[in-house]
Amino acid sequence: MSFGLEDSLAEVFGTDPTVSFVGTDRSAGTPVELTYERWELSSATVLFLGDIIGTGMTLSRVLKHLREYSPARCPGLSSVWIFTIGSRLGIRKLCESVAASGERNGPRINIVAFESLFELPDPATRTAFERFPFDLVRSPVHSAPEYEAARLRSVGSLFERCAIYDGGVRAFTPDEHRKLRLGWWQNLAEQEVSIAELADLTAGLSLYEMPLQDWIARIPWADQPGIDAEATHRLGREVLLMARELPLEHYIAKFIISDTRTS
Repeated sequence: MSFGLEDSLAEVFGTDPTVSFVGTDRSAGTPVELTYERWELSSATVLFLGDIIGTGMTLSRVLKHLREYSPARCPGLSSVWIFTIGSRLGIRKLCESVAASGERNGPRINIVAFESLFELPDPATRTAFERFPFDLVRSPVHSAPEYEAARLRSVGSLFERCAIYDGGVRAFTPDEHRKLRLGWWQNLAEQEVSIAELADLTAGLSLYEMPLQDWIARIPWADQPGIDAEATHRLGREVLLMARELPLEHYIAKFIISDTRTS
């Protein structure tokens, strides 16, 4: 997200922002380590961060380092804005990490989440396919209404393992990304996983089984002015019905094989 954020800031402010870089590494079961850093903050008053938040551990580590770094090297830093596509749990843990630091004189932390507060896979739920603890799982409960309607219309990406894949892999090694994505779908076929299972476990469509009024009662944004809840609910039910009837191999042939050949 950092590249898109950089371009957006340049467009809004009419000048290219000064860019800092932080690289991290996190192996399974080990703390996050900073592997590379280049801070350009000597005269900065505001810092903008763009990142995808899964468990929240990476940004918590970066902010901890920033709190240690900033008093001496950028004393004028007054606020940090984090722009993210992230999980509800990860963002909550990030907020708790900031609160637990006890820092009262440091920069104010602001978080702007796009599209949805995604869920993370429930470790207690066993599946026949591979999942990662930082996969972003969709749910209408904490979605932005516009995003919810848009994702339901995007049937070709609706059942992917994660709502957004690693941007660096997609951008810099697209062939590797295509191989990983196609391999995951091929494994689903070998394990005889159905689209109906994915509708529940990755696409978060099970709530659309509810009657309209019950669904509205579960969705915080559904009764807001200007929201066509009935249209969104109807679309969700249509996609859920399709998921129950469409064989996995037909879905792969139509949306996955053709997409990996043309992308």
